[in-house]
Amino acid sequence: MGDIGFDSIKDEYMRTKQDIQDWITGAKKRYEKRALTDKEHSAAFYHGLQNLLQRFSDKVNESVLFEQLEDYWIYTICISLDGATLDIEHISKIHDDKRISCDQEYRLISVEAQMLSVEKYARAYGVNEGTVRQWIRRGKLRSAVKTGRTWKIPELDEISHRGFESAVYMWFNRLEDLPEKYKFLNHYSTIFINQDRDNKEMFDVTYAARGVDSKHERMDTKQRESFELFLIQQPDIHSIGLPDDGLNIKMMRKDSK
Repeated sequence: MGDIGFDSIKDEYMRTKQDIQDWITGAKKRYEKRALTDKEHSAAFYHGLQNLLQRFSDKVNESVLFEQLEDYWIYTICISLDGATLDIEHISKIHDDKRISCDQEYRLISVEAQMLSVEKYARAYGVNEGTVRQWIRRGKLRSAVKTGRTWKIPELDEISHRGFESAVYMWFNRLEDLPEKYKFLNHYSTIFINQDRDNKEMFDVTYAARGVDSKHERMDTKQRESFELFLIQQPDIHSIGLPDDGLNIKMMRKDSK
């Protein structure tokens, strides 16, 4: 297990049901305080976040969990645009600097983020429905999901007003019924889209997969928006959010900020 014993780190990690609830309570207070001064996120975002944390807390309360985990097992929490999850993980190694490596992970609880219609999303974020549909077309709401002719958007997703943000799309199964021009996507599993630093109207697109040479392509703004709209419309292709204010980050320690 390394040179450092479990006793030296066990009090730093969530290992009881009370630890989990204490973390949730602390997170709710932190976000409530941050909402008063944060100019990056809207009131609707923080309302949705508090709603998710409360539903997650309720689920933890009603679930049968280990009151005290055995040595080398810890609870981990992840809060993301998709919702909130609780896992249990096994520590396989404790490094000299007290970092840990885990070799087993099991999902215990999953609470999905609420999905809003275009109408409800527009009302929550104080814009009109046409603006929301334009955001989707322009790739600014990458987590939007299309079912038939209807769009649904996670309540925590909101556009960035800082311009284009790099995108990552992934899929895990073979993509069916692709148009001829996109059939090549089945040679890959990940797409990275980055804006050119010198020419903001151009974008570098990289297609990648393990064991396959990457493919690179340049797109202008119109081509990129059209391509991202196609990706968002595919049910098996997922936009992978980038870490932001503690979202999309796994929490292990009791005092995770």
